[in-house]
Amino acid sequence: MPPRRRGRAPADLFRRSAGAASGARESRRPAAQEPARSRWLPPPRVRAARTRHLGGGQGPAGDAAAATALLVADARRPREDRASARFAPGRGGRHLHPALLPLRAVGAAQAAQQGSALVRVAIVATEFPAVSQTFVLDHVGGLLARGHAVDIHARRAGKDSAEHPEVARLGLRARTHYLPVPPHGRSAVWRDALRRVWRPLLGHPARLRALWRAGPRDQFWSRFYAALPFWNQGGDYHLLHAHSGQNGQRLLPLYAAGLLRAPLVVTFHGHDVHGYLQGRPADYYAPLFARAAALVVCSEFMRARLLALGAPAQKLRLIANGIDPERYHWRLREAPQGRPVELLSVGRLVEFKGLKFLLSALAEPALAQRPLRLQVVGDGPLRTALEAQARELGLQERVRFLGAQPREAVQALMDSADLYVAPVVVDAEGNTETQGVALLEALACGLPVIASAVGGIPETLGEAAAALVPPGEPAALATAIARLLDDRERWPLLSRAGRARVDTHYQNQAWLDRLEQLYNSLNANN
Repeated sequence: MPPRRRGRAPADLFRRSAGAASGARESRRPAAQEPARSRWLPPPRVRAARTRHLGGGQGPAGDAAAATALLVADARRPREDRASARFAPGRGGRHLHPALLPLRAVGAAQAAQQGSALVRVAIVATEFPAVSQTFVLDHVGGLLARGHAVDIHARRAGKDSAEHPEVARLGLRARTHYLPVPPHGRSAVWRDALRRVWRPLLGHPARLRALWRAGPRDQFWSRFYAALPFWNQGGDYHLLHAHSGQNGQRLLPLYAAGLLRAPLVVTFHGHDVHGYLQGRPADYYAPLFARAAALVVCSEFMRARLLALGAPAQKLRLIANGIDPERYHWRLREAPQGRPVELLSVGRLVEFKGLKFLLSALAEPALAQRPLRLQVVGDGPLRTALEAQARELGLQERVRFLGAQPREAVQALMDSADLYVAPVVVDAEGNTETQGVALLEALACGLPVIASAVGGIPETLGEAAAALVPPGEPAALATAIARLLDDRERWPLLSRAGRARVDTHYQNQAWLDRLEQLYNSLNANN
């Protein structure tokens, strides 16, 4: 038999049956063996499995099976006939032939009914899993629950000793790709890099050259290590969603090198447009604003900040973070009598959370003699200093530092608390609260909330706020707490108003709906 011509599937390979072939080729093949396959067709078992999965001719799935048969028959044609029959010319390129549309329609219906994945999304974060970033966990878990395929790309794992149970239950660590850590020492870095580079050099030399040209040469190895987790699967994603501007920024060389091509969505959270920009040029994010398909913010406060940095208004999307209210046990709160008042504050122990002002407020005359206890959930670089401040103020019997806690423990603490306090300020680098997911969790539990009138907090709380106080003023904070303790009639009103605000404006499913709508529009335009 003459050698096959590359790039063409001879028709006789599909028509061959027992006895149809001649010569030594026939003598080597059993009569009952299935005809040879073209390299354009999947194996018979795979085709049969796909047909069974689509229903094998029952109801609308029968159309899908027919479309599969059409694909098989189409593959038997010469290449030029396949191209003309399968696609019709149209504006913007080729469109899928109408006869093949049942596959897409049935796939969409099955995605809705069975949760099969239709879109492959890469979520890019700094740390994962991280106890304080429940919005990333809810983002990933929500997309998985809706049938999307999700990978997580993180620079490193979180340093918290606690971990949310969903991480193990959903197998999220197996879905997480971490940035490789170069070894210490210049010679060790070169040896490790050269060991890693030979495979991309042989398989994708053009991409490697593009990566070399995508930025300063002295930063090539940083770009190379950043590219490794995406090297093989980067082109398979339908969409990339980066949490924080700096994570979006580090993807730009990979787009320039052609490793990534899918639309890029970037959610800005706060530090990325305040403290992170200290010492950086005013137009630092200009390349990211140009590359990103959409820029997501969680509040009008953040929208104004992005506009001030030069973000295109048409790319901005206000999609506030949401929570699942069913997770949180709501109960009607009343002013405590005959027992200490349980205060709660949740957040990382960093400067802009303002916890030192709450400790000072507890020592103010308005609260010094009242039976109060404060529980602080969270960890961070200021924990030692805050514990020392509590001792200096004589509050060691009234204040407990619980460290980082998983979501279930926080929910239990909120259920047993009486009042939630968020003494947020603007720190020296401009960081502050841009929305406040913990505030939403407190409202969902029915807790009255006293917080600072700063950043995105007034938007989040709205009419459900028990009091909004000037940031960084312990006396004003103490006065607001004391007034609420004396105003017993407001407690049930605030308790109901808080849950109603979450149910109306901050439902987790509505948040995911808006993200899906954004993804669909970007994929359609792409």
